[in-house]
Amino acid sequence: MNNKLILFSITLLFLSNLSCKDNGVAKTPETSAKSYLDSTTCVDGAQIKVGKFLLDNNVWGKGSITTYQQCITAKENDSSSIFAWQWTWPTIGSNVKSYPEIIFGYKPFGNTSTTPLLPKIIADLQLAIVSFSSYTTTINGTGNLAFDIWITDSSTPTESNIKHEIMIWLEKNIQQPAGSFIEHVTIDGSTYDYYRGPLSWDYIAFVKTSTNKVTSVNISDFLTYLKNKNHISENEFLSAIEFGNEIISGTGSTVLTNYKIEIK
Repeated sequence: MNNKLILFSITLLFLSNLSCKDNGVAKTPETSAKSYLDSTTCVDGAQIKVGKFLLDNNVWGKGSITTYQQCITAKENDSSSIFAWQWTWPTIGSNVKSYPEIIFGYKPFGNTSTTPLLPKIIADLQLAIVSFSSYTTTINGTGNLAFDIWITDSSTPTESNIKHEIMIWLEKNIQQPAGSFIEHVTIDGSTYDYYRGPLSWDYIAFVKTSTNKVTSVNISDFLTYLKNKNHISENEFLSAIEFGNEIISGTGSTVLTNYKIEIK
């Protein structure tokens, strides 16, 4: 086991121990919350279902590369949850190799939704907010930590009816977004650089520039900003909210506690 994986495992063990404490006093085994999920896999494309979320070991851009490792972990008991992943990718090419992620909703490249709450027409969307107790991410190489939000023109999403891909980057190292810089914006209490450009669909990226650490992201505020700019339509559908690391090269890990999404 390499040093990165050892450190990743120690971090998970530490966070797991935190979830078994009450008012600073460690619970005895008899009173500890019963663990009913503790799963790790390093298989390409493997998925772990956790309630209304799907943890996906996504390696969509690996091509012919074989000298890599990427693993995902989900832990949950009746008082807390942990999503985590770690990776090692060689420096080959400049394309995104993978996106270990949490999926919520109907990903246009899938065939079902993880929740009856999505897709939802934007005209009827009152609130879409993501929250978590904490996150830690280490990116030693080129990559980001970002939301990937899909907007389609149908309530049955497919790759062919994608209208917009909206990314919200919370962290990055070296990597730069596609598209052209539009303007500096302040949304949901943080400052971002706004980029936009045509790919196979309309690509939008908000790259966080303020250094404040967030524990929630109000997706609704970003959608409102884009509606006011006439960059998205209220007749389109919020299909899926994904969160993970886009990885181009290097090593790293992310640990996320008590991840939640509220949709109204």
